[in-house]
Amino acid sequence: MQDKLTPFSELLRNMQTMPQTPYDIGELARRRIESINKSVGDLTGYDCLFCLNRGYIAILREDNHEVMQTCSCMETRKNLRQIERSGLSELMTRYTFDLYLTPNAWQRKIKEIARAFLAESIGKWF
Repeated sequence: MQDKLTPFSELLRNMQTMPQTPYDIGELARRRIESINKSVGDLTGYDCLFCLNRGYIAILREDNHEVMQTCSCMETRKNLRQIERSGLSELMTRYTFDLYLTPNAWQRKIKEIARAFLAESIGKWF
């Protein structure tokens, strides 16, 4: 016995009356993004509270497309690797503003000027 084929127009009509899923595509994408951003990565050398050491952040665009964006910590990680390779990492822990002694007024002035310069130049180097 041959089955009767359902006309395409009737299938479309039936689809329109089918119960909808509880979440739309945007909601499912938002939940997926949230899940990705909660997952903990395995990068070492610097602890990033923003990407949780994955190196990227999942973002949902307005058109519900998921994209991965490199986290800003990757620049810090790159800089730390370069410091390590240069052989200066030990010096950078030994010679800090906190450890710079200033028993004389001229030393305090130098330290003050250096700190001010550093504060003003954030984001201007490289």
